[in-house]
Amino acid sequence: MNITIGQIVLLIGLLLFVFYFFLWRSILFDRMVYLLGTAAGIIFVIYPDLTTKIANMIGIGRGADLLLYFFVMYGMFFVISSSAHSRKAEHQLTELVRGIAVTHPVKVQKDADEGIPPKM
Repeated sequence: MNITIGQIVLLIGLLLFVFYFFLWRSILFDRMVYLLGTAAGIIFVIYPDLTTKIANMIGIGRGADLLLYFFVMYGMFFVISSSAHSRKAEHQLTELVRGIAVTHPVKVQKDADEGIPPKM
């Protein structure tokens, strides 16, 4: 089994993704990754042959394959980032609902045991 430089680069990228997920997550780092991804996309649109040159340098056959690998890693980053933002919003919503429940409690009547909903 021959291991190419491209495989090593992609494995390092995946390992860095794991470290990012467990150790380095921050809003600033997220924005930097989005900015770098956008800048790379702009450069690759302006110079499309550059992807093939980079791919050939690291042992990947085509530039399109390299873009696919980067897109998969970028997609994983986006999913993790979106999931974290969603969990944060859920946590904030839970805290707001708890605060409202404490400051405006619902009065429960004796009829609640008989299946009649409480009046608000």
